[in-house]
Amino acid sequence: MPERVETDDAIIQGWLNDARLISIYAAQAGVIKDNELNVSIGAVDQLAEKKLGAPEVEGLRLQLNKALESVPFSTLVALRNGWRPGDTKQSQKKLIFLLIFSVTIMVLAGHLSQIYNTGVSLLSEIRVLSVSHPDRRFGQLSRQLLAARKEIANSASKSGSLESQSLGLQAYFQVFDDLRELDLELSQISDRVEKYSDQASFPIIGSKLLLYYYYSFQRYLNIADSETLIWLQKQHPTPLSSQTSAKNSTTSIGAVPVSALAQPVVAVLSELGLYDQSPFCAQKIDAEKLIKDQVRFIDNVMHYDYFANVAKEYFYANIYNNCFESIKYGPSYIPSMDDFSSSVSSLIAPYAMWILPGLYGAIGATIFYLRMILDPLVPDPSKSRIFHRIVLGALSGMVLAWFWVPDTRFGTDLANIGFSLFALCFIFGFSLDVFFAMLDRFVKVSVGAIGQMGADQAKA
Repeated sequence: MPERVETDDAIIQGWLNDARLISIYAAQAGVIKDNELNVSIGAVDQLAEKKLGAPEVEGLRLQLNKALESVPFSTLVALRNGWRPGDTKQSQKKLIFLLIFSVTIMVLAGHLSQIYNTGVSLLSEIRVLSVSHPDRRFGQLSRQLLAARKEIANSASKSGSLESQSLGLQAYFQVFDDLRELDLELSQISDRVEKYSDQASFPIIGSKLLLYYYYSFQRYLNIADSETLIWLQKQHPTPLSSQTSAKNSTTSIGAVPVSALAQPVVAVLSELGLYDQSPFCAQKIDAEKLIKDQVRFIDNVMHYDYFANVAKEYFYANIYNNCFESIKYGPSYIPSMDDFSSSVSSLIAPYAMWILPGLYGAIGATIFYLRMILDPLVPDPSKSRIFHRIVLGALSGMVLAWFWVPDTRFGTDLANIGFSLFALCFIFGFSLDVFFAMLDRFVKVSVGAIGQMGADQAKA
C-alpha cells in the first residue's frame, strides 16, 4: 500500500483542532494561566495561505507543546473522542462497578488477612511451646505421677498415717496439676491447628462443600485415588462406639482389622473394669491412637519377662489417666510440634507470598481509578485500561513478595513479613510508576553485577 502523506493544510488543521480543544478545556480547568494559545490560534486563522514554517504556524506549534506540559496527552485523546469536562453520565456505570468490586475485594482482603494473622499467632505459640520440649516433659510427668501414685499406695499399706498420706497426696497433685496443664495446652494447640488447617484451606464459604461434592462424584465413578478417599472418610468418620462396642468387631483401620489389634486394649479395659462397666470411658479413650501407637509398644515390650510388669503397669496408668483423670494424651502419642509448625507454615506461605500481596496490589489500583473517576476534570478510563491496571497492580504486589521473601529465612522469619510488605504492595498497585522504577533499578544493578562478573572472569 502507498504511504499516506498528509498535506501542510491537514497537519496545520490538526494542530488548530487540538489547540481549540485544549483552549476550551483550559478555560474550564484553569490549568493555563496566560492567553498565548488563543492568540496563536487567531493568528493562524487569519492566514490566507497556511504553510509549515510560517512564523504564525511555528508560534502555534510552540504554544501547543507548552500547553501539553500542563494537559496530559491522555486528556487530549479523550477530548478528541468527544469527552467534555464535567460530563459524568458515562462514568456512572464504571463508578458503580468499581465500588462493588472495591468493597468485595476489601472484604476478601480483610478476611484473608485475619486468617493470615491467626496463622502467624498460632505459629509463634507453637514455636514457644516447642522450646520447652513438651514430649520429654510429658513423659517425665507421667512417670512421676505413676511413682507418686505407687508411693501413696505403699505408705497407706505400711503405716497408714494421715501425715504420710497427706505428703504423698500433695506431691501427687502437684505433679498432676503440671501434667494436666501441659495436656490442656497440647490439646488446645492441636485443636487450633486442626481448625486453622480447615479455615486456611477453605477460606471462602462453600468451597469445602463444593470440594466434597467433587470428590464424592469421583468416588461414585470409581476414579478417586487413596488420598481422596481418606479425605472423604475424615469428613464423615466411623463413630467410635461402632469400633469398640463389640470385641469381635471387623471394622478396619487402614488395611488392618481392629479386632486383631484391639485385643490388648480390650483386655486392659476389661481388667480395669472399664470396657463393660463404663462404656462412656471406653468411648472417651481415643481407640485409634491407642491401637496405632500403644499396641506396638505392648507387642515389642510386654512379651519380655524382665520388663513386662513395668510396661504393663505404665500402660495401665496411661489408660487410667485417659479415663478418670481426663488426660487426653499419653507419652507415646504426644503431638509433634515440628509437624504442627511445618503444617501451619505451609498454610501461611501462599497467603504471604502471592494471595495477600496480589489482593493489596489490586486494591491500590482500584483506589487509583476511584479517585480518577471522582475528578470531573479527568477523562474516564476505558474498561480495558481498568482491567489492565488492576491486573498489573496485583502482579506488582506478587513480584514484590518474590523479591522480599528470599531475603528472609523462610522457616523462621515468615511470620515477620507482616503488613510492611502488604503496605508496599498497596503502594505499588496505586502507583505503578514506583513499581516500574524499582524494576528498572533492579535491571541496572543486575547488568552491573553481571558485567563485573564477566570482568572478573576475564582477569582470571
